[in-house]
Amino acid sequence: MKKLMFFIAAGLLSGMFFSACKHKTSEYPGFTKTNNGLYYKFFTKSKDTTSVKMGDYMVVSMKYGTIKPDSTMFNSAKLPKAMKIPMRSSAFKGDIYEGLAMMHPGDSARFLCNADSVFGKLFHMPRPKGLDSAKVVFFNIKLLELKTAAQIKNEQNAKLEKLKNEEATKREAYLKDHKVKVKPTKDGIYFISTKKGHGPHPKSGDKVKVQYTGTLLNGKKFDSSRDRKKPFEFVLGEGKVIKGWDEGIIMMRKGGRATLIIPSEMAYGQRQMGPIAPYSTLVFDVELLDFTKGSPKKK
Repeated sequence: MKKLMFFIAAGLLSGMFFSACKHKTSEYPGFTKTNNGLYYKFFTKSKDTTSVKMGDYMVVSMKYGTIKPDSTMFNSAKLPKAMKIPMRSSAFKGDIYEGLAMMHPGDSARFLCNADSVFGKLFHMPRPKGLDSAKVVFFNIKLLELKTAAQIKNEQNAKLEKLKNEEATKREAYLKDHKVKVKPTKDGIYFISTKKGHGPHPKSGDKVKVQYTGTLLNGKKFDSSRDRKKPFEFVLGEGKVIKGWDEGIIMMRKGGRATLIIPSEMAYGQRQMGPIAPYSTLVFDVELLDFTKGSPKKK
């Protein structure tokens, strides 16, 4: 289902756009058919006459699936927030973007698109099992709001600025709640040894083997090699991991275990990485199982 949902958010579409020619049809009673083969029926027509333009973002509620057999493949009501769809050129004549071009904020409608074209040219995937006989894919859509690309960018920038300004406050609260007394390194990393290791420290170029669990400041786990029951191996100093790891693990010894509290500038910065929001301070419980010396670098 993730692949089905992704096509419309990513907008990997191209082709013909919109034909206004349409006529009534008896094949699907109550629907009108355009010359491009799109069937549509409006449930609600608002008084708002604002039209969608190429590049605009449509905030929508959406459900789509097949009829004969009846199936629902996706329902945006299950998402944590409303969908935003960028308006693009159509992938084929009579596709959902032709229907969206007819809509205005406040409208709701059902569109029927040729199933072969939807799966092949829009979803770029074979038909799901059991839907071989479906002739059309339905899209039930309510257009909640239109936003320009500039508005979306401004909203994103405002959100990033808010998260950036909040990070230090959240981190300080975490340090206080967990009674962290150690001082940060010059790069802002807090290294808390929880089990002493032995021998020398690894150096840049050495291959290390670690077990780790990563959590957000709220305690939510986002990754763990322990859950996978497989240690993670990488070469220090090659940029294969976040900067905070390269710096923090060099401070460890074989057999040692430590908590690394890593600010976003030494982690993922303003990038969204799955459950990790932009400007997130991360907490890692890391155990250095072993390491092997790397080959000396040629001068």
